[in-house]
Amino acid sequence: MLGSNQRPWNHRPKSGAGPELPAWTAVIGGFTAVKAFGLGVLLIAMCPRNRVGLVCDERADMRRDVVKGWLPVHSGAVMTVWLVVLGVDLASKGLPPLWS
Repeated sequence: MLGSNQRPWNHRPKSGAGPELPAWTAVIGGFTAVKAFGLGVLLIAMCPRNRVGLVCDERADMRRDVVKGWLPVHSGAVMTVWLVVLGVDLASKGLPPLWS
C-alpha cells in the first residue's frame, strides 16, 4: 500500500499550486441547476439509501465553493484517510474469525 502511493506522492503539485483536475470535473462544474438536479436524482436512484437534503440558498453556494477549492488540493489526504478507514474496517471484520 505504501509503495503504490510513492509515485503520486513524489509527483504531487508544489505548495501553492493546484493539482490538474480531470476533465469530467469541469463538465460537472459547468452544469446548470436543472442538469445538476438530474444528476443528483440519477445518483440517488443508484443508491436508494441516500437521503436528500435540498438546500438552495447563498450559504449552500458558499459552502460548495469552499469545498470546490479545498477538495482538489487535499484529495490525497482525503483518499489516504478513506483508505485507512476501509483498511481498519476490513481488518476488524477479517481478523477476529482467524483467532476463534
